Amino acid sequence: MEKVIVYILMDFHSLLKMHDYFIEVFTMQLEKEAEMKQWYSENYNVEVNVYPSTNSYCVVNNTYEPQKTIIYTDKDNFEVELEASEIRWFTM
Repeated sequence: MEKVIVYILMDFHSLLKMHDYFIEVFTMQLEKEAEMKQWYSENYNVEVNVYPSTNSYCVVNNTYEPQKTIIYTDKDNFEVELEASEIRWFTM
């Protein structure tokens, strides 16, 4: 079987445009990831419920076993340990 080598020649302007495009996509991805980590739990067994009208949120352990996780709010993050089926309330 014969190997075929393909060379792609690009002018400098096209290469810069492609570079800019990849930087833009990468930046957008980082912004989306930052958005995702608001009102978020790293442990999928623990959920975060936000109630803006009462300026409060709760962290819920959805299992019958103690759980430990990191909670991300809109301002910071913190570690929490919950007992089985525990619901813990916080003020925003």
